Amino acid sequence: MFKPVVFSRTKKDRLYVRCSYKDEATKSLIINDLRGSWNTTNKAWELFNTNSVLNTLLQNNIDLPAELIPEEPDFTPIKKTKNLTEVEDKIRRNSKTTPYDHQTALVDLTLQKKKVFFLCSVGTGKSKPAIDSLSILFSENKIDKALIVTPASVMENFQKEINVHSNLESILIQGSLIKRKDLIKNNPIKTHIINYDVLSKLRKDLKKEDYDAIIFDEIHFLKNHKSQRSKAAYDIAKKAQYKIGLTGTLIANNFVDAFGPYLVIDDEIFGTNFNQFKNRYCVMGGYHATVKIMGRERKVATEIIGYKNKSGFKTKLAQNSLKFELKDVSDLPDAIEIKKTFTLTPKTKKLYNEMKNMMVVQKPDGGECSIVFAENHLDQVLKMQKIASGFLDDEIDLSNEKLLSVLEVLEETSKTDKIVVWCRFTKSIDRVVQFLEKHNISCCVFDGRSKDKTIYKTFNDDDTKVMVSQISKGIGWDIPNVRYSIFYELTYSRTDLVQSKGRTQRPASKHSQGVTYFYIYLLGKDTIDEKLHDVLKHKDFTSKEALEYVEGGKKG
Repeated sequence: MFKPVVFSRTKKDRLYVRCSYKDEATKSLIINDLRGSWNTTNKAWELFNTNSVLNTLLQNNIDLPAELIPEEPDFTPIKKTKNLTEVEDKIRRNSKTTPYDHQTALVDLTLQKKKVFFLCSVGTGKSKPAIDSLSILFSENKIDKALIVTPASVMENFQKEINVHSNLESILIQGSLIKRKDLIKNNPIKTHIINYDVLSKLRKDLKKEDYDAIIFDEIHFLKNHKSQRSKAAYDIAKKAQYKIGLTGTLIANNFVDAFGPYLVIDDEIFGTNFNQFKNRYCVMGGYHATVKIMGRERKVATEIIGYKNKSGFKTKLAQNSLKFELKDVSDLPDAIEIKKTFTLTPKTKKLYNEMKNMMVVQKPDGGECSIVFAENHLDQVLKMQKIASGFLDDEIDLSNEKLLSVLEVLEETSKTDKIVVWCRFTKSIDRVVQFLEKHNISCCVFDGRSKDKTIYKTFNDDDTKVMVSQISKGIGWDIPNVRYSIFYELTYSRTDLVQSKGRTQRPASKHSQGVTYFYIYLLGKDTIDEKLHDVLKHKDFTSKEALEYVEGGKKG
């Protein structure tokens, strides 16, 4: 297959791309997405030489010469090596669970520095050391009230983590705005959990609470320092003595991603002036915009095309952060299972309950054949599972909660980590693929429709990020380079689950030696997803369990 050649000429801010005249996909990408134009002299498509353009070309599998591949921001914050026995003792006295070595180091960082970042990949366990830190601070009377800010889909997961690791009482601040305000102001529980989406609406109420400690889970949600949520977070957290930012992807695109989170956690490290930050660490070029400076119109470069003062940038990051990737953590078990729950939208939940209680629902679009019936209890559960995954009767898309959960997991993994997403339904496979492509995430499909029956071999060794596969196809092949398995849906068969997990963890493979594998289950709260997960730990899900589940719902 012909691949375009990308090369640079005398103009450093330009790229020239040659491709086959038959390559309509690349031409469309260049003209419509990258605003390229035809250069008659060079007989090639002309583009601006910027990181965003280069990354888009890479994401679309267009080869770049080595000298043009964007340099990934590289930093490794300094890791502490001091004796942590005293901190370990404090954790043991205040935690229900035993920490790994790197988690003890993270707690130590918090107790010493107070305003810190845990820059850790998925599976390394960021929430436990954050919770352990709160437990110790409460026990030593150093804080009186704490706030935890998370994405909406993570709130309940974080509360479960609190219950697993500590004796702290916590409360979810959710419901109508009036109810949330009342929960913030008029309850005796000292640890509040709230989601990013309502920070700006509850800014004044939260600020009045004068929280002593604040945890920002997935703090990359604040990378846009101009957003209302970021401004609210900065205001709410300004006086907090202890602040912890959790993320595995502080810098997803460029150095600028770090400014917003650091502004909230500790504005003394990079300062509060964004333009000064950008001028100090970023090389600007590419597209120019006309702006007024002191009353005069000037053209200003708006694209980041490189970085400068890298050592100074890394040093500042290292002042109050620790970074742990899986390769840095030696004491993890062979496999870790993670439940990631999410809440259905009210409309989707209404359809789900109708199918559970009455075995029939009305299609949202109406029209002919607008009724969906369940023929028996197993069919009823099957249709409920589809609704929990965001669609109805293989035709109507309802919502994207589960798809967004996939994206959240991907954002927490490194660029080189490979992931397999296991689906039960071909409709789900198609939806996942469309969603990934929309977000410029490379993927391939392996299901009953695949003509290439050895595509898994190519995926195991190429640069594709995600394989989306049918869980019933998880037998007789292996992808040992994959450490993360996302179970988007489960079947009724425990064998399907065990076999699918076995595609990655191959004891005889050199890739599996000393490696930790992660199995992440996306479970709709109070849905059949949770029931299937619980049953399949021990046995197949049968018509007996299906009947008990739907009958139990009617009684409740």
